[in-house]
Amino acid sequence: MNTVFVGGDYGSFNPENPRALNAYGDFCVTRLGEAVRPQTLVVFASACFESDGERVPGYFKVEAPSLTARRWPRKYQRGAPATMFGQVDFRYDDRAITAMLDGHVELLDFQQLSDMRRWSNQAAETDDSDFTLTTP
Repeated sequence: MNTVFVGGDYGSFNPENPRALNAYGDFCVTRLGEAVRPQTLVVFASACFESDGERVPGYFKVEAPSLTARRWPRKYQRGAPATMFGQVDFRYDDRAITAMLDGHVELLDFQQLSDMRRWSNQAAETDDSDFTLTTP
């Protein structure tokens, strides 16, 4: 699940923390009606993790390409550690299965999932594909 930008990651980036809200505004969609583009907002994506040097399908959260800075590399590298791509697993012919907030699913490649407008409501609102959370 895209926990930081949809629903909330109360462990690491709490959307109800007054300091985070003051710094970044309403960065997390917590109600369906808040979404600017529910048809493109990623909620779930195929994921994986590494355990004892082995790639294991499935993981409980996926992380966007950017938060306060870019976190993913600009180019996809097959076989790279899952942490390089926010645990997103491009195991379906170099694409990931994604579920959008409106309920439909899509197979998306690395380039498509590098677009922050698919991860962040604020990015969609400002039409900024390279969006990062910044303080005003």
